[in-house]
Amino acid sequence: MDAGSGRDSRIGLYAISGVLTAIFLFAGGFALSNAPQAVAGVARYGYPHWFLFVVGAVEVLSAIALWVPRIRVLGALGICAIMVGAVITHLTHGEARVIPIPIALLILSATVAYARRDEIPALLGRAARTAPRSVHP
Repeated sequence: MDAGSGRDSRIGLYAISGVLTAIFLFAGGFALSNAPQAVAGVARYGYPHWFLFVVGAVEVLSAIALWVPRIRVLGALGICAIMVGAVITHLTHGEARVIPIPIALLILSATVAYARRDEIPALLGRAARTAPRSVHP
């Protein structure tokens, strides 16, 4: 691996995070604005009105979390959860034609979560172990 590939990976990761942030700040803001189209959407799928605000809040908070070093893996996982829900919703309502979009967003957010997986021990309050412990008699 050459010296530039690590930098290139970080740039790609930031680019993906930027795209996800833009999409989910917009989508979450739209949901939180209680726009008539968003209200009609949750009603069409049979979800209660309050669910719109839960989804919107998770989308906005996850988008912001992508840029907070201690919790960015949670941001990516939050987006993954929302996209799994979107795929299931579309599948159960016969809307297979729109599933590629949430699947693509799921793949992008899962990529970020996977790339940030080393941050999970710190998130859980545990020091990451990089070397095996020595055993003393």
